[in-house]
Amino acid sequence: MFIKRFQMRRLMLLATAFTLVVGFLPTSAGAQDRSTDRFVNADQNANFGRAASENPNGGSLAWVESYYLDSYVTMYETTGDRYWLDKIVDHTDRMMGNATDYNGDGALGWKDHTAAHNQVKNATFSLAGPADSTVQMDVYGSFEEDANNDHIPDGWNVQGAAGKAYRSTAAGAAFSGSAGVIVESDGINENRLVRDLSYSPGITYAVEAFMSVDTEMTQALVEIYNATTGAVVAYARAHHVGFERYLFTFKAPSGGVLQLRLALQSYEQPGYKAYFDHISIRALDGTKPLPENGGMEKLNPADSTLPAGWNRVGSANASTVHTSADSASGSFSLATTTDGTSWKIAEQIIDYVPSQAYTLSFKGKVSSTAAQGRVQIYNATDGAVIAYTTFNSTSWTSGSVSFTAPAAAGKTIKVRLYQTDWTLSGFTSYYDDLVLSAVSTLVNGGMEELNAVDPTMPNNWTRNAAANSSSVYISTYAATGAYSLATTTDNTSWKMAEQTIDYVPSQTYTLSFNGKVSSTDASGRVAVYNETDGVTIANTTFKTTSWAPHKLTFTAPEVAGKTLKIRLYQNSWALTGFTSYFDDLQLYMSLPASAISNAGFETVDGSDPTLPRYWSRLAGTTSADAYLATGINNYYTGTTGVVIQASASAVKGLEQNVAYVPGATYVLSYRGRVTNPNAAGVVELFNETDNVALAASTFSDLKWTKRSLVFTAPSVAGKTIKLRISQAISSGGGYGYVDVISLQRLLHTEAAGWTRSYPTTLAEAHRTNDSTVFSDDAGLELIHGGTAAPVIFQELYNYRPNVEYGISFSGKASSGASGQVRVYDKSTATTLGSWSFNNTSRLTGISGEFQTPAAGHELIVEVSIPTGTAGHTIWVDSFELGEQWEYMVHEGVIMSPVLRFVNKVIADPSLHAVYLSKALTYRDFAGNNLFHKWDPYWRQISGTDGADNGTGVYLHPKGFSTEWFPGRSLPHNQYLAYAQMLYLLYDATEGVASYAADRPLYKSRANDMERAFKSTLIAHPLNALLGTDAYLWNYWDSFGAWDNGHYANYHQEDISHAGLTMAGAVEAYHQGQVFTFEDMAKLTRTFTDVMWNGSLSEPVLSYYNSRQPLVTADKTNTNRFHFWTHFAEFDPLVKDIANAVCEADGCPTVMASGVAKWSGNKVVNSGFEQADPSDVTLPQRWTRYNSTSATAALTGTDPGMDDSSLSITTNGTTWQIVEQRIEQYEPNTPYTVSFLSKKYGSVNGRAQVYDYTTSTNLGQLVISNTSWARNAFTIQTPEAGHDVRVRLYTSAVSPAGSSVGFDDVHTYPSLSSGEIANAGFETPDKWDFTLPRYWQRGTTTFPAHAAIDASDRFAGINSFKLVSSGDGAGQELSYAWSGYRPSALYTVSFAGKVSGNAGGKLQIIDTTTSTVLLNQTITSTSWATQTATFTAPSDYKDKLKVILTHNNSNAAGTVWMDELNIAY
Repeated sequence: MFIKRFQMRRLMLLATAFTLVVGFLPTSAGAQDRSTDRFVNADQNANFGRAASENPNGGSLAWVESYYLDSYVTMYETTGDRYWLDKIVDHTDRMMGNATDYNGDGALGWKDHTAAHNQVKNATFSLAGPADSTVQMDVYGSFEEDANNDHIPDGWNVQGAAGKAYRSTAAGAAFSGSAGVIVESDGINENRLVRDLSYSPGITYAVEAFMSVDTEMTQALVEIYNATTGAVVAYARAHHVGFERYLFTFKAPSGGVLQLRLALQSYEQPGYKAYFDHISIRALDGTKPLPENGGMEKLNPADSTLPAGWNRVGSANASTVHTSADSASGSFSLATTTDGTSWKIAEQIIDYVPSQAYTLSFKGKVSSTAAQGRVQIYNATDGAVIAYTTFNSTSWTSGSVSFTAPAAAGKTIKVRLYQTDWTLSGFTSYYDDLVLSAVSTLVNGGMEELNAVDPTMPNNWTRNAAANSSSVYISTYAATGAYSLATTTDNTSWKMAEQTIDYVPSQTYTLSFNGKVSSTDASGRVAVYNETDGVTIANTTFKTTSWAPHKLTFTAPEVAGKTLKIRLYQNSWALTGFTSYFDDLQLYMSLPASAISNAGFETVDGSDPTLPRYWSRLAGTTSADAYLATGINNYYTGTTGVVIQASASAVKGLEQNVAYVPGATYVLSYRGRVTNPNAAGVVELFNETDNVALAASTFSDLKWTKRSLVFTAPSVAGKTIKLRISQAISSGGGYGYVDVISLQRLLHTEAAGWTRSYPTTLAEAHRTNDSTVFSDDAGLELIHGGTAAPVIFQELYNYRPNVEYGISFSGKASSGASGQVRVYDKSTATTLGSWSFNNTSRLTGISGEFQTPAAGHELIVEVSIPTGTAGHTIWVDSFELGEQWEYMVHEGVIMSPVLRFVNKVIADPSLHAVYLSKALTYRDFAGNNLFHKWDPYWRQISGTDGADNGTGVYLHPKGFSTEWFPGRSLPHNQYLAYAQMLYLLYDATEGVASYAADRPLYKSRANDMERAFKSTLIAHPLNALLGTDAYLWNYWDSFGAWDNGHYANYHQEDISHAGLTMAGAVEAYHQGQVFTFEDMAKLTRTFTDVMWNGSLSEPVLSYYNSRQPLVTADKTNTNRFHFWTHFAEFDPLVKDIANAVCEADGCPTVMASGVAKWSGNKVVNSGFEQADPSDVTLPQRWTRYNSTSATAALTGTDPGMDDSSLSITTNGTTWQIVEQRIEQYEPNTPYTVSFLSKKYGSVNGRAQVYDYTTSTNLGQLVISNTSWARNAFTIQTPEAGHDVRVRLYTSAVSPAGSSVGFDDVHTYPSLSSGEIANAGFETPDKWDFTLPRYWQRGTTTFPAHAAIDASDRFAGINSFKLVSSGDGAGQELSYAWSGYRPSALYTVSFAGKVSGNAGGKLQIIDTTTSTVLLNQTITSTSWATQTATFTAPSDYKDKLKVILTHNNSNAAGTVWMDELNIAY
């Protein structure tokens, strides 16, 4: 039964009775309330108890602060302690102080840019970019050419209707240049522009495209599409009007026809247009092309006389080292001119693989034959010339110089271009088309040299035994040159060509080649075969009927002496006449993509199914100690991880040899967890050859945690390097789990979408994969080179003019360094905003604001080290830059708990004196600022707005305020969060004349939204399978024409957003609107019967409401269900699940407070607001004894608080009782019973706590007040296991018809108001049962001397005992305390006693200022209570420590403490 809240008549009665109602706070004595400890401790440590209340950002307030505010209200409901109301006021005042009217609409709010359209591309640097000199794939992406004038750009084909995908030179059609392309929808056809791509299988490509749409009702798409398989390989989608850059990468498949497609997301509605321009595709190979800008075509943006990537040496200047229009190809070459004074040199640093052979090819010419031009390879580290060549032709001619890189890594190798004689004046050498290539160790890979004995075969290649000149032979169908090699099947056996190759053990190699086949009936194959061991190391296939390039990467065996062969053949011999052609094979050393194999443990060893392939066990480790594991939480991703059991006698583990490049730096990351934090796992890189550890990392977290380390490989090849995973020796046992190991070379690459300013080099500004800095394995690193400041930037296209934007990023700096991010207007040479940082410990969030200029300006976001010295380094990541906006969901989530506070204050006159003024201020803030500004975005779906007779929803604004949903309906969780606020605002404004016009809209719109959501609920598809009756709903649903054209197609909602969605449904139910108890039961069963795995020992909840738990990701996200905890109201099992999750996986705020509220150690449904679904006259969770619905029932007439109270009426013959069992009371603990009561007749009322086990009245209070008043009494609970109940009835059974009312009945375990968690020492640490949870022993404290004592306590079940042996070693127990109330006068009470001569004392120390705030000695030899006071520091950031210790550590003795309470 639900009666409308806050009826005016009831408020007037309460106001009249205000002077008669006594405010109540529970006393500060007795044993602890264990249910509240989790939240108390967590709250104190959240920004010194301030959580996110100081943050002006709406998203931070919504997704962090609001959860604390909600919990504070719950904790007040749980404890009755006004401390939590004070916290709400404290936090809300700070939030209100940060509310602004940023856009001048007259309404305050909390702005936020982080949910807006992010206009920084590759903002997390997850995408590597191609080097400038990387050749673009030929995709005709500028659309400037249309040779036949058919309005279809050259090289492209149209799919769909004619005239709906075309080239256009109309205004606005192009991003730059004269033409772009437009794809239109016609409501019927899927119209596209399509182009086939030539690609190398396995190669990763970077795509850049500029896109726009003419309306946000549609989206533009650039897709990489495999036409053979019908699969989209990768894509980018544009939602907003105006050209912007879009970036993505894709890895080319092993085969199939790959296409680039320009399309629309939706074709349902006619007339939509998408615009495309400047599309490029370039290969990424993970290494810097050598040399950079060898064609000299890109000019230095800061000095157009010098090619980008090249530097002048010494006294060279623009007159002596410069670009020239006299080029061998393209537009430019590089020239060096002598002036008779010194060498005039251009140079560039190049990367290298140690011991690799290289050839540098080039074109050159000189101005005269007076001297020669020179190309030199120079080792600057050792001051030695490695190789050089000269040329003296006065016309362009080709040249080359070959060399072998140093055997050791880390040398600075340069390409130098200059002359043979500096004494001349005016002699010029010209250089162009420099290309550095690794020399292939494969002989005659071009097939141009024929065998003198058998001219049907190329030199150095042999046939296998089954082949002959008809099946393996030279062909004149060549990719380059005159010949290729062909293999033709005859349906009898494999026909192969082979060549044996040399190798360096553990070295990674790349084999490149051109291939084609005679038909698509089969594929050609290239394999690397270990003939010694009879295994294929690597292979690839190809199926194109025209020549195409391909690559194959493999790692050579760990040991020397194996016979390795390159084999060329087919993937099927069972054909006749099928021919594969091979040409241009090159084999060269390369950088390994990963230095280990089977890093995810997904492949099983062929001979041992418990062992991952390529791994071996350490000596003494068996399959019972280290093995593969499957099942939820036993792996992180995939299906398999490894588990290692700790041993008390030996280290157990797995290992694998590591392939490495000498001198290279590597980054290792992995995921690990343990079952016992005292038995840490170890991941180690070990140099077995030299018996030395290179690096190690330990992990001891109970949940999967990512760890990383960086190390440098030995400078020489041939060392045996092992990666070891182990569990150290541990007497306590335990298991360690490891998965997702990544061991890669630390790389410095281009960052897609970002541009370096001259003269910044790649070495000075780059993307890095250093996971020790960046948790997502990618970020931006700038290193000062000692001369010019390093700078990198990105253009900001398509900004909204003349509005406020926000920017945020994370950054950190090396010691002494200072980084800067700025937004710069190049058009006016104006800095719009700049933000500096010099924090050194970790990446820290930085945010700011700036005003955009008028349209048409050229804006950039720039990262730099403005001043510094060589080696100064900064790291930057996670850019978010967008328009400031206020978000409805933020305001709903933020204000709902505040309005819960408001309504509690209004409803309880005992709170008015202290809190009513604040409550009304908060109410008016919501009413005046957070409602009408959203009117433009309301859409009535059915019925009439304000009439409470239909459905409706709010929309996202159009434009840049949202990334994905402009102009569309809000997702369910967002509008229902706001509906919850409207319900609460409706209650808070009842009877207030100034809100009379708006209140009907509050309720009507809230109900319309709830009805809209309810209309989307369906019976869960798993109901029959699981034998339940649950609901299923989506994250978002389409509600009207405004949602047409959107790609969203949800079939579920994730656990976190669903919790917020459910909060809106719960509030509607509490209001008696839209949702019935049966609805709430079905929603609850979605949680308990579908999403939960049924275990309280290892609880797992599905991340999605559509299915049962399935993968480890479900486990890692299990504790994100937040507001689902409130469903304990409908099923106590929810509380049990939440409590189990808290114990296993940690306890976020809403869960911790919810568990405290619904725990079995207190009365629940204390206000009688929830009716029993099977009997609406009976309060839920209460039962009748002897009574009936005629004598004991809920009533909405004259409730003591809120909507309902309980009325007990005598029948003249028997006791009429309503009671509730306290299932999990705190044993041996003083409880305070607090309640509102009023008698209506001649019979008094009675509240009683009764022990049914022993038939004992533990305590009672008889009341005789004739108006509502607060009453309280105290009882002592028995030992655990008794049947203890709170009973409400009358003092006599007659006369009949005399009634008593009860309301707001609470049972508070004492210490529920204290600020120290586990201050009664009742809860042991999870991993040390002798230590109280949340407390710590001192550094010299012996565990045996500081322990929980269950045999001697003052109250509850435990005390704490501290023993001194008299040896001078200080023994102590301490609690770290933050979040106190600054300058407050605190009262400290405790029970203590001592024995022996050491004495005891309780101290409170301000560790920030080293000030002793309290020093209370303990001298009694029997349990005695003590009380003292102290004043908290004025600075809220000080850190306090509560310490129990001895007076004299040189004397022997024991001190006990129990029931510590600290409160102001």
